[in-house]
Amino acid sequence: MIKLLTLEEIEKYKREISDIYKEVFKTDDFSANFLITRIDGSLKNNIKIVGAFENEKLIGFVYGFDFLKENWWAMQVDSQLPSGIDWYKGTFELNELAVIEKYQGKGYGKKLMKCLIENFEGDKILLSTKKFNNDKIINFYHKLGFKDLINPFEYPNGDYETSIILCLSK
Repeated sequence: MIKLLTLEEIEKYKREISDIYKEVFKTDDFSANFLITRIDGSLKNNIKIVGAFENEKLIGFVYGFDFLKENWWAMQVDSQLPSGIDWYKGTFELNELAVIEKYQGKGYGKKLMKCLIENFEGDKILLSTKKFNNDKIINFYHKLGFKDLINPFEYPNGDYETSIILCLSK
């Protein structure tokens, strides 16, 4: 079952979301706990979390919120966004998409994304993903209709890998 979570359900499942994040991205406890902090901090920014459930167990999620100038990521990419478009009107910032490994390749990621796309009110979704050794993920987003917006993208402080910024326009 694929479902857009209510605020109450986000509260109920955020620890499981964090555990999935830790498992899928092979992160440490600090990063997994910081995801909960990020979720809590984005509750006021039109947060959307779509969950994938198998036998009533959360097995994957997609998470994001409104793209706002004061968001950390917006501050990183703002100077490189194409001009002539108000990127802060009707744009959604996709933060994370994760499906537990044993459920990957079964269409859950695609279903999560389609549900998110159907349930956000704006007209654009922005996301960042690693540029190198990531063809499977980049192709996944391209098949959903995302286009390369900034390729390559280098984070200003150099703390993160070279990325690609992708955009889906409704």
